[in-house]
Amino acid sequence: MKKIFSFIAALLIVLALGSGAYWYYSPFLAMKSMAQAAKEKNADKFNEGVDYPRLRESLKGQISAQLAMTIGKEDSNPLSGLGAMLGMAMVNQIVDAFVRPEMVMEMMKDGAVKTEKSATPSKTSADQDIKWVVDRKGVDRVVATPQNMQSPSSKEPVGFVFERTGFASWKLIELRMSFTDK
Repeated sequence: MKKIFSFIAALLIVLALGSGAYWYYSPFLAMKSMAQAAKEKNADKFNEGVDYPRLRESLKGQISAQLAMTIGKEDSNPLSGLGAMLGMAMVNQIVDAFVRPEMVMEMMKDGAVKTEKSATPSKTSADQDIKWVVDRKGVDRVVATPQNMQSPSSKEPVGFVFERTGFASWKLIELRMSFTDK
């Protein structure tokens, strides 16, 4: 009888450790699954891991804040302020057009936003895997940023924010864009 209780206790410990390890590594598994879906251009599988309404709202907020900062800087030229105000009026349409599955998949595959059109295709995603640095922000949120960019001058890195939606399910909820003055 004592052997049965020892066996059951050992089994419960193994199950608890296995569940804990799966729970801890689940964001890495979700990111790997999404990156693989992006490489395979499997939009259905990729879309399972993205919360598009929250993603759009986060981008609208970032772009609006950047435009508001631009308006604040350009006090001397009234036309630049007018242009920035027109831009703020168009943010919703721009973000809705930009945040489509194929665009988000391309960013996940390359780890960056392409800021220039290039005649030659990049070799980042096809020839090598992107190295990700994952920063945990509590137990329900992680921020993943790519580390090996081929040509930093032509691409802007993106931070991918994932949030836990269940025990071990994760959704992409935000893209952290870096707005730089060039």
